[in-house]
Amino acid sequence: MHSGGDLPRPPARHTITLVILPDTFDPDRFAPAAVAARDRNSYLPFGAGGRFCIGNAFAMMEMQLALSTIVRRFEVTIENPDFTPMSGLTLNPKFPIIAKVAERRSSVG
Repeated sequence: MHSGGDLPRPPARHTITLVILPDTFDPDRFAPAAVAARDRNSYLPFGAGGRFCIGNAFAMMEMQLALSTIVRRFEVTIENPDFTPMSGLTLNPKFPIIAKVAERRSSVG
C-alpha cells in the first residue's frame, strides 16, 4: 500500500495518449504500419531510466540459456548469410534471416 508522497504514475501502457484502448487485445498495434506511426519510446516492455524493470536481467539470462540449449541439441544453418544490418534501438537485420534447423547427430556410440 502506498504511504504518502506523490502517487505512482500509471504505466505507459495505460496512458491513453500513447495507447488507445490499452486493456483490449489488439495484435494489430504491433503491425509494421502501426509501429512506424507511433513514438518509438511509447512501448518499452522493460522500462527505462530509474524505473528499469528488475526482471530484465532474468529475461535476458533465460533467453541465453534457452538459446544455448537449442544450439547444443540442434544444428542451425543460415540460408541467407549476407544480411544488411539496420540500426535502431538495437541492431536488427533489414530483412528476415532464414535458417534451417536439424537435430545434431551424436558423435558418441
